[in-house]
Amino acid sequence: MKSKGFTLIEVLAGLAVTSIIIVGLMDLFGKFTIGNIQFCDSTQNILAINRAFDLFERDMNRFSHVRGQIKNDHFSYDTSHDKGNSWIAYEIRNNTIRRIAKEPNSRQGINIILTFDKSASFSYEDNIVTFVIDGFIRSIRIDWSENSGKRKADN
Repeated sequence: MKSKGFTLIEVLAGLAVTSIIIVGLMDLFGKFTIGNIQFCDSTQNILAINRAFDLFERDMNRFSHVRGQIKNDHFSYDTSHDKGNSWIAYEIRNNTIRRIAKEPNSRQGINIILTFDKSASFSYEDNIVTFVIDGFIRSIRIDWSENSGKRKADN
């Protein structure tokens, strides 16, 4: 006599195979989601670092004279030839980069332009200011001799 249905063993075997496939797909989906989140986070970090470099470079278009020494965690400069009231400073403190600016006849303003993960620093050698954020580098040539205020970007 032939049976027209499935036996209990066949149903259980089918459920076991289906369960294994579903667990594998869920694991694959989980790994894909984690990878996507990591990719988005790293892209956001790179875009934020690029914005900080762009702001620094834009500010350097106004460069006229270094104020004090260029230190590992501080760089400031005048933005007008009279060395009076107009200046910009970048300061690295507590995993943040702050921009401090003072325009003529106004109060100074302070903005946090970036919170970085690993490290950030300034350095200066042979008329080149180098700004490093989490391993990304932007170098800008400065010359405050007779061509004060003129600079070239070096990538």
